[in-house]
Amino acid sequence: MPLHQTPLRPAVFYILLALARGDLHGLGIAEAIDEATSGSVTLGPGTLYRSLKEMATDGLISEVTAPLAGDDPRRRFYALTDRGRSVVQVEAERLARIVEVARANQVLPEASGRSPRDWGSEHTACCCTAIRKRFGSSTTAT
Repeated sequence: MPLHQTPLRPAVFYILLALARGDLHGLGIAEAIDEATSGSVTLGPGTLYRSLKEMATDGLISEVTAPLAGDDPRRRFYALTDRGRSVVQVEAERLARIVEVARANQVLPEASGRSPRDWGSEHTACCCTAIRKRFGSSTTAT
């Protein structure tokens, strides 16, 4: 399945979300995802760099020059292309519709204006525990 079709693999979606805020190098992308998900999603180097290569081939991202002259020349920086921005927007809208259905079916509480970061560590711990029980001990995205 080409990367531009939805649903996207979680790793691809998270990478696109990280790059939506600006150009980043590989480690910066991994750190942005870790921070945005409060550590609940971790991309290993194999998943990260394989995904970046596939996404560049598919035209979702492009390699760009380092934003600062003093940056390590070995680091590769990536930027979201117009196509990548369109794809991540379509995927986010698709997921938002799923959340609406889940709320309508009383699977999720009504929107409170709070972000997942505001739900508290007890909620995150509960969800992570449930995910680990269901899918195994690792919560890495693939």
